[in-house]
Parts: sequence; C-alpha cells; structure tokens
Amino acid sequence: MTTAIGAQVFLARPLTRLGWLGIAVATAGVVGVTLHDPAGLLDATLGDSLQLLSCITWAIYALAGVRAVEENGALRVAGFSTLVAGALLAPVALGTGWTVAAPDLIGWGTVVYLGLLCNAAAFTLWYRSQRVHGVHRTGATLYFEPFVTLFAATLLLGEEIGARVLVGGLVMLGGVWLVGRGARG
Repeated sequence: MTTAIGAQVFLARPLTRLGWLGIAVATAGVVGVTLHDPAGLLDATLGDSLQLLSCITWAIYALAGVRAVEENGALRVAGFSTLVAGALLAPVALGTGWTVAAPDLIGWGTVVYLGLLCNAAAFTLWYRSQRVHGVHRTGATLYFEPFVTLFAATLLLGEEIGARVLVGGLVMLGGVWLVGRGARG
C-alpha cells in the first residue's frame, strides 16, 4: 500500500475513503499472515529487513516511473530501465567471479531470455498497467506476491497453510480489491 499512499502524497492522485479503508483492511490481513509470533520480530534477520525495504524501494520505483511512462510510453521506459540495469550490473557480475564457469551459448541464451524477455516484458506490462489502471491499482497488486508465494511453498515445498494465514490472506485480498475500487486515476 506504500505505492497508493505515495501516489496520494507525491503525485496528488488521491484515494477515496474506500481506498483508505482498503489500505487498512489489506494491512490488517498482512499483519494477520505475518505476525503470528510478535516476539519473533526481535529475531528478524537481514533478509526480513531487506524484504521490508523492498516494499519501499518498489513503491519509489513505481512512483518515479509514472511521469516517464506518461511522456515516453511503457516500452521505451522498460527498455531504458533494462539497459541501465544491465550496464550497471554486468561489470559487477563479470568482475566478482560469481559464475562457476565461463558462460556457453546456452548460458548466454539464458541471460538474454531472462533479461530481455522476462524482465523487459514484465516491466513493460507493469508500466502499461500503471498507465491504463493507475498507479494505485497497479501498486495494490503487489499484495498478491506473498499470497502466491505461500501457495507455491505449499505446492513445491510441502508447507502447510494454517487457518490464520488463509483468513489473513483473504482479508488482504479484500483490501486490495477495495483500494482498486477507491482509487482515482
């Protein structure tokens, strides 16, 4: 919901009361899913902190791209972002020895597939969604990520979904729906 709040504060794209109610409901759902052991917050790891930080950085990224997309289009902005990221990360990856062996044709094909097709396509669709549906609605879809991850962990890793998590997830999805209904532009 940081994106919806940021859109109101920094882009003058207000939420209705229904949108604010959605933020409260979705936040309650997330708390229900994640805060089963309040004492566990004291044991938070660096990974937990990075996950929290990513909520803020993703909101900044989404909000910073709104005007650029409006002026240049989703494909141009996504392409430029991908090229800049590649230019910044390639020297680091090549200079740190992260690879086990020099990439072969399949390895380079994988990099091109993941970087150009998956990454660029995902960002293009993200920006187009922002343009068509607005930053509030598009940003609210990020709340689906932990829910999808939960189901993937259940299917792939055999983790169990408890009643508290299921109810909290459904409350969260209801809040996301309310934000979508309560967003203006």
